[in-house]
Amino acid sequence: MADDLQLDVGSGGGKLLTDEITTGANSGSHAQREKIVFGPNGDFADVTSADGFPVAIVTQVPSLTVQGSIHIASMPSVTVAGSVEATQAGAPWTVTGSVEASQAGTWSVDAGTGFPAVYTEDAAGAGGETGIMILGRRQDADTSPVGADGDYHSLIFDDLGALKVAPETLIDSTNSRSASTLNGGTSWNASGSWVDIHKYALTTVLIYSTSAESGTLQIEFSMDGSTVHRTINYTVEATNNHPPHTVIPIAQYIRVSFDADGASPANDHANFTVQTIHHAAKSKGLTSRVTQAISDQTDVDNVRAVIVGETGGGSYVNVGVTGGGALKMDLEEIQGTAASVNSGTMDDGTQRVTLATDQPAISFIGSVEATQAGAPWTVTGSADVQGAVAHDAPDAGNPVKVGGRAHTTLPTAAANNDRVNATFTSQGGALVAGTDGTTPRNAAVNASGQFEVDIAAQQAGDLTVDINAQTLGNLTMVGSTAITPADSLQVMGPVAHGDAVGGNPLQIAGEVHTALPTAHADGDVSRPMLDDLGRLVVTEEAPEDLVTQNHIVLTDTTETTLIAAGGASVLRYITELTASNESGTKTRIEFRSESGQAVRFSMALAADGGGFAKEFKKPLQQATANEIWTAKLTTSVATVAVYASAVDQN
Repeated sequence: MADDLQLDVGSGGGKLLTDEITTGANSGSHAQREKIVFGPNGDFADVTSADGFPVAIVTQVPSLTVQGSIHIASMPSVTVAGSVEATQAGAPWTVTGSVEASQAGTWSVDAGTGFPAVYTEDAAGAGGETGIMILGRRQDADTSPVGADGDYHSLIFDDLGALKVAPETLIDSTNSRSASTLNGGTSWNASGSWVDIHKYALTTVLIYSTSAESGTLQIEFSMDGSTVHRTINYTVEATNNHPPHTVIPIAQYIRVSFDADGASPANDHANFTVQTIHHAAKSKGLTSRVTQAISDQTDVDNVRAVIVGETGGGSYVNVGVTGGGALKMDLEEIQGTAASVNSGTMDDGTQRVTLATDQPAISFIGSVEATQAGAPWTVTGSADVQGAVAHDAPDAGNPVKVGGRAHTTLPTAAANNDRVNATFTSQGGALVAGTDGTTPRNAAVNASGQFEVDIAAQQAGDLTVDINAQTLGNLTMVGSTAITPADSLQVMGPVAHGDAVGGNPLQIAGEVHTALPTAHADGDVSRPMLDDLGRLVVTEEAPEDLVTQNHIVLTDTTETTLIAAGGASVLRYITELTASNESGTKTRIEFRSESGQAVRFSMALAADGGGFAKEFKKPLQQATANEIWTAKLTTSVATVAVYASAVDQN
């Protein structure tokens, strides 16, 4: 069978709409399909999407599920799977209970009279609009109530109902450090992470340590969070009272690090702590005190000011400075009177100088003219008069003349520390005096005006005669004076050590020996040794104390020490080498001036006694001080004997 039944089949009757029942006890039966209409008494209308069937939900009905749209009069709760259009006219909705919007999509609300309106973004306001109150959530803790980035988030209020906004400061944990020891000679956070600070206007860094150790604080900036584009270094003095440092962010990312001076453990920073704070507002006070001495590492407000002054006409001009930066002073008036530029006569425009009664002295630079009218100057104290040219400067100007008293005999001795006049001869020559260690005495001259030198009186020390200083004459020894062996007469030539040859050099004599003299200690003064014909005796190569000799035996290709290292700053030059191959195999021997380096000399050694003996006319040099000489065979043999002699050089 099938749905629907044909009525009055014989005479072409109509069709009755049914639904055939195919399961259960009523299987094979038909259920009639009926169309629902509604309306008042005497009228009816079809139920359509535009004219829905009215439903009144009593309180006993917990909920109503609607597929499509619904016109709601009143009900405790509504669950909507679809769209809801609030198109009722009249009073606004009154909801007692909850409205659950479980639809997948968006509610479309068409506001009626008295319903809060919904406005389009950037639409112009006409005035008198109504709105919906926005609620938020109180949360005392500064944490987020949502679990992941991108989640919807309610507005957060504090316990007083104030809306919480982004904090004005950020304590940067990435660029801060808790108290712990920082070893001397190490770095902290040198390759740490970058922090984005583009929302902040000021950064302060404070470091602390209980140890008075020094180092360098580095504040680095990066435009991309990878490359260091600018570094600001602060030298941290050896003190635990470090000043704070303030910088303005000049790039999007920042990193703070510290390099400790010295070495561990002597220069360790105990309890080394760093705190970096980023401020949303730029409100910076001075980080130094008024009494604090300002240095290159002190944070100050750099203020450049221009000094102006009022002129007599009521206008203002800038005060000038000299080329060296000193303030210019132009003395135009003195107490309302124009300054005098005349010379000789004092008037109201002449500048006065008042000296304090306790001023000890007056120093004049240049010339002083006492031209005042009236009584002469009265000086209580002393007046120091200086010449026009400083000491050791080229002669110029009018020098101050120094006079004294002429004497044909010695004047009366003055007391110790008394002031005395300079003593001159009657011709104006200055008398030269000295002291014998206790008593002052005049220098003696002979009848020809030459200084007399008593060498015998110099036996307590050495008499040094500089012949080069005697270019105006000769040094003549008059008479004979014994000089004890404990003293010496030092005679110097005309040219200093290391200078170009010139003048008449001094002849050097030695001591003749037919047998070896007694050896002296290292560093002693010694006479040159001559043979009985006056020829200088020399040793070949060097003194025996500077010669090193050694003998080794080689049997394989191992690099072996031949001459030991000479010590700090000592080079050892090879003067002789011998080698003999006692095996039946030919081989080659290599010599190096430093282990593992390039070969400096090599020779082939024939089998069965092949060898060589080499005496270098120019020693085989060593390039690096305090290194060994080595010998090495290129093939293993039974026995190769090697001998070497070397001399030390600096």
